[in-house]
Amino acid sequence: MVEFTRYSEIDSHECEVKGVRRQIVDLEGERLQSFNNTVVRFERTIFYLCDKCITRTIVHSHWDYLEKLKVNNLNWLTLLKISLEIYTGEMKGFANVSDFKDAREAEMLPSMQKLLMSSLNINTSGYHIVSSADNMQISIAIEFCIRIQALKFLFTQIFDLFSGANMRSQFIRGLEPFILSGKLKQQSLPPKMIGIII
Repeated sequence: MVEFTRYSEIDSHECEVKGVRRQIVDLEGERLQSFNNTVVRFERTIFYLCDKCITRTIVHSHWDYLEKLKVNNLNWLTLLKISLEIYTGEMKGFANVSDFKDAREAEMLPSMQKLLMSSLNINTSGYHIVSSADNMQISIAIEFCIRIQALKFLFTQIFDLFSGANMRSQFIRGLEPFILSGKLKQQSLPPKMIGIII
């Protein structure tokens, strides 16, 4: 995703900034503006040649973009949905995000796990009554981990988070629909988790 800012006015017949060039061309006695079709990139900065100015854009990384959405108080479910769209390659145009599926997913996996952990709002301070919102968070966390193929993370850190909030049995019940639907195969369950379920 890009953010546009005006960089500088062009006030001469010829101007170059990092290879971007604008010229006035005389063609059959008429003065015409001619622009090279080149767009120049320097690290995460891109320079575009516009009519009377050079525009500089900053290409955000996926994490910068998600952090910016967080600052704007975007709903956490929407934030997770957008992050999945970037992860699966449906949403493109970010710095340092590969177009190749395996490379993109490997690069993004740690930040996806971090985002999930920071999005969950679990009360871990002593005993509390489990609400429908808690059950929804369990279901979303399980679905999210399945989608990003982070089952080890699901059965360690996420399981420990809910267990620490006295929601172990709710977490186990939350697994059932995913096992029954085939989204979560029994072979992918660690032996420790199978022992707890049984």
